[in-house]
Amino acid sequence: MIRFLYGNLLVVQLVLLVSSCVTSSRYPLAKSDIKIDTLSICLSGPVINMPVEQHQLLVQSLDTAISEFNRESEFIKAKRCDRSDRSTAYIQFTKYRLINQSQLAIAGINLIGLVALPTAMLASDLPFFVFFWYLPRAYTAYNIYLSEDIDNSKNPATITKKASTGGFLKTTQLQQVYIGEDFTFDLLNFLYEFEIDYAEKRGLYE
Repeated sequence: MIRFLYGNLLVVQLVLLVSSCVTSSRYPLAKSDIKIDTLSICLSGPVINMPVEQHQLLVQSLDTAISEFNRESEFIKAKRCDRSDRSTAYIQFTKYRLINQSQLAIAGINLIGLVALPTAMLASDLPFFVFFWYLPRAYTAYNIYLSEDIDNSKNPATITKKASTGGFLKTTQLQQVYIGEDFTFDLLNFLYEFEIDYAEKRGLYE
C-alpha cells in the first residue's frame, strides 16, 4: 500500500512540477488587417534589481531572434524599434529573480531527502508518508503588447510571459545565459506565430 501511495504521489508531484515550468503558448496577435512590412520590437530598460549584464544578454537575445526570424520569414521582417510607434511589439520587463547560494543549498538538501526519505520509510514499513520538493527557478518576467494601429484598440491586450531556467546546480552566470536562451526561443515563437496569423488574415497563403 505504501509503495502504491508513493508511486502515485510521485507522479502527481512530477506533473505539477512540469506544468509549473511550462509557459503559456499565447501571444498578442494583430487584430487589424493593415499591411505590415516590418514589425518593430521595443525592449524596456532593466527592471529593479536586474543586473546590467542580464539586460545586455536579453538585448543580445532579441538581436539573435530577429536575425534568425528574418532568415526564415516569408511575409514580414522584424527589427529593433525606432521612434515610430506604428507596427510595434513592446516588451516590458516586470520582474527578475536569480537563485542564490542559500536557495541552492536548500534545494540540494531537499533533493537528497526526495530520494533518501521515501526509501528509508519503505524499508521500515512505516504507516505514513511525507513528501515535498523544492526546485527553485530563475526567471525574467515580462509583458508583450502591440501598438494601437495593429492591436486595433486604445487599450492593447497584454500577455505576460516568463523566460526561465531551473536554478539547481547553475551558477549565477549560467542562470543568466539560460534565461537569455529561453528568451530567444520565446521571441522566435512569438514572431513565427505573429507572421502565420498575419498571413492568414490577409490571405497570403492562397
